[in-house]
Amino acid sequence: RCKDIDGKDLTLKVEFNYRGRSEYSKLVDGANINAEKEDDSLSEIVQRADTKTAEVLCEALHSWDLEEELNIENATMLIDQHQAMANAIMSDYRDLCPTGKLGN
Repeated sequence: RCKDIDGKDLTLKVEFNYRGRSEYSKLVDGANINAEKEDDSLSEIVQRADTKTAEVLCEALHSWDLEEELNIENATMLIDQHQAMANAIMSDYRDLCPTGKLGN
């Protein structure tokens, strides 16, 4: 759940893939992104980060209630157009995995 530009609540129902604490930490390790070259532009760094985040989002989710298929391209679009929603999903997943709640 997050807010849109007008301050209205947005809700996206998702079903997470279960991961234990060690599996979750491996997933997060794979999401770390650094500048590959000292002269990388901000747009190059952001594009790589968004692509990696989309990959992690697709690994974290079993399903979502959007008409669009859950895939890298659509996850990247969600991150680009609704960053707060993507952040909320990953925050919820981060909170659920290490605690091992049933049904996460």
